[in-house]
Amino acid sequence: MDVIPPPWFIDKFSPSLISIFPFGVTFAYCFIILLELTGPIILFIGGIKNVYHKKGNSLISIGFTICYVLFLTLTFGSFLVQDYSNGFNDFMYFIGILVIEQIYFTQPKK
Repeated sequence: MDVIPPPWFIDKFSPSLISIFPFGVTFAYCFIILLELTGPIILFIGGIKNVYHKKGNSLISIGFTICYVLFLTLTFGSFLVQDYSNGFNDFMYFIGILVIEQIYFTQPKK
């Protein structure tokens, strides 16, 4: 049976600031997993709803917001453990999501 959080996550974040809180590392891991699951699911449901009913924009907006929170959380965690190259990658994903949302919501609606 797998351990939550996995040993590599515990090793990486044990010396960081989040470990001073009780269950801080476990909470951080579960929070990231929750965001990684809910963001795409909400985007998918909003996209399907938009295709059939043209009323999925609010769900899509919520999905994008969840992705923003996810990538900012990942960026913060990377910089917290001084993994700057990974933090830069996470920040670039954040910028990519911003651009995708901007393009999606500024297209003329048919």
